[in-house]
Amino acid sequence: MKQNYIEELAEWGKQRKPPKERHRVAYLAVEHELAAAMAAGYTIKSIWRHMRDTDRVQCSYEAFLNFVRRSQAHQSPAAMSQNLIHPNDRATPPQPVQAVARPIVKKAAQTSKAIPGFVFNPNYNKDDLL
Repeated sequence: MKQNYIEELAEWGKQRKPPKERHRVAYLAVEHELAAAMAAGYTIKSIWRHMRDTDRVQCSYEAFLNFVRRSQAHQSPAAMSQNLIHPNDRATPPQPVQAVARPIVKKAAQTSKAIPGFVFNPNYNKDDLL
């Protein structure tokens, strides 16, 4: 009787879908490669397609994207920039990125909102009030 149950259990295990946790484990295994590819300029979708075609991950794109978003949400911006390349592959420390100042350009729509013939002057003239 026990042998029948063990065989039945073994067959049930083969027919059953694999647990969802294996997708998370597969993502964690390729996370550094994903970060390096993203730093090289590849899109997440093209990285997912390649990893799926080469059987590195087997999850759907939506699940893969959720893994990426969750891992980025739990990291600070400084940690994200440090983790773009695996620590063993980094030859020099990353250089800080300097922001470029852009001139402020007024749109034509902002100037056309004024009422014609009216000019607001916060310093009033008392003669005009009487």
